[in-house]
Amino acid sequence: MKYADLLLEIVDYSDDNHEDHMKVTKDTLRELGAEQIPCIHVYNKCDGLLDDIPRIKGDNIFMSAKNGTGLEELVQMITERIFQNYVNCVMLIPYAEGSMLSYFNENAIIQETEYLPEGTRLTMSCLLKDLQKYKKYVLI
Repeated sequence: MKYADLLLEIVDYSDDNHEDHMKVTKDTLRELGAEQIPCIHVYNKCDGLLDDIPRIKGDNIFMSAKNGTGLEELVQMITERIFQNYVNCVMLIPYAEGSMLSYFNENAIIQETEYLPEGTRLTMSCLLKDLQKYKKYVLI
């Protein structure tokens, strides 16, 4: 778990002891050496307890999964955090660099693949560090 990119802590907001449960979770993460992993605190079952849901405050979202209130916002929060280091680009990978093509197929989000005489053209979202590492192949 300490290698995760993002944690979701699901909290039963209707439980009077939810703050105690959160403290146990925080302590457990510290013991595992995972306290530095970004976390979204998902306060569920807020319907009937809060008037204005979904409510987002930093890394906290107050919602109701049962009613579907806040699910879109939660997905947006997850997407923003998971893909914050991704950039859109187009690369032309020479056929001799087949391992690089395999790498991007496993580690990037490929939108389009085009096979050209000089190599494989990938339209994708990849990590910024990969864009910098392979910048000599970047077209756009």
